[in-house]
Amino acid sequence: MSSRLTGDNLRTLGALAPDEVHSCVRQMFDRCRVNYTAGQLKQFAGEIAERSEGWPQHVRTGTAALFGELDKTQGDLGSVDAAAVKQRADTYRENSYLERQSEAMRWRGNLVANILKMIPEAGAPPEHVLRLIAAKANEKGPEPRGLPPGMNPEDFLDHLIHQGIFQPDKTGMLSYPIPSLRNWLIKRPEAMQARFDQESERASWSVFDTRMEKWAEQFKPDRKHRSGPDRDRGAGR
Repeated sequence: MSSRLTGDNLRTLGALAPDEVHSCVRQMFDRCRVNYTAGQLKQFAGEIAERSEGWPQHVRTGTAALFGELDKTQGDLGSVDAAAVKQRADTYRENSYLERQSEAMRWRGNLVANILKMIPEAGAPPEHVLRLIAAKANEKGPEPRGLPPGMNPEDFLDHLIHQGIFQPDKTGMLSYPIPSLRNWLIKRPEAMQARFDQESERASWSVFDTRMEKWAEQFKPDRKHRSGPDRDRGAGR
């Protein structure tokens, strides 16, 4: 028996409106007996709605971050550090993206990025996506773009759907259930390369500094055998 929901049991949950996010946060506050005022609720729920753009996955990470900080204040919303909430939410979002990036996607990060760049946020028909996967996998370039071992274009597309990158809608189009994840995956290879270059440069300078220190120590003047005016004056006394 398949564990997947099909037919009338499947519901596509799109972006929530700001008032829906506000209602969700308020219900969680009441359920968990958070101490808050109407103004405080409006502030924090509004920030969650704005940063998440209403997408349920980000609403979840945003509220989880808020409750993580509420633990520190014993449930008093007025004492919560808003900056700490944002920092924690950014970390949770990054972790949620990393969880969706499978090993196959990590090893083919440039391929994934080049495929997603060619598919607009509005989505595309599955046939178009399959042709694009096959074409990009066969492109020549400095970085590996071939499909993961044992996968053909159909397998790779199924894998991307399973990981939540694409989602079939009622019209048969493949769209992005989390648009910001698409943007993150497109930028990820460049970000990783920039980090690698930065770490490599730091390591190179560290080796250079170490060698310079050893060179300076090797050629450091020995005070016992120094020469010059000071030594000559001392010898004539």
